[in-house]
Amino acid sequence: MKNYSNYSDKETLLEFFIDNGCMRQANDDYYGAVFCFTKALEVSSNSAEAYLRRGIVRGILKDFTGAINDFSKAIVLKPEYSDAYFNRGLLWHRSEITTNALEDFLKVTEIDPGYSGVYIFIGDIFWKLKEYANAVKYYSFALEYEPTNMSAYYKRAHAKRVLMDYDGALEDFNRFIMLNPNVGQISLTKAIRKLFKKEINEARFNFSSLN
Repeated sequence: MKNYSNYSDKETLLEFFIDNGCMRQANDDYYGAVFCFTKALEVSSNSAEAYLRRGIVRGILKDFTGAINDFSKAIVLKPEYSDAYFNRGLLWHRSEITTNALEDFLKVTEIDPGYSGVYIFIGDIFWKLKEYANAVKYYSFALEYEPTNMSAYYKRAHAKRVLMDYDGALEDFNRFIMLNPNVGQISLTKAIRKLFKKEINEARFNFSSLN
């Protein structure tokens, strides 16, 4: 790290530590990154960005309590900070604290409806809660912003199947196949046939679209 004793301007020094923290993070020096972001907060304890960035690195280091605290402080300083809500939501989600995760993710959509990455996580939570119609709704939102999101098609297909929207489920599986050239179509088609075995035997729909 460069000698920072020559930086007399507080804003410049803050930027210096944040930039160095980002550089260390990019080089997988996570403890060094935490050090730099902490120094940035010593320069300015009101830096929501420094709290956010330190929280992200603490999350990587599995210091979940420290990360949650940092994201929460960033939100106090900047109440409309969608990145802080999103990253805190991710930690709640990984910790299986579903209610908190859903609350934070929905807040992201309230602040910034175009925050495309959040919708699939909301869909996942509703899937886990067995609220399949809501899962379909949010996977659909994800696809509005990311029309080639293979995971969203695949997950929405499963939710549609549970809701007995078999035509919609098959359509989504087909789109998943078309978007995923690394998956053998024959083997995946067989897997889908197996998944729908009960419905096929009961002749609930025509399976010709996957032939």
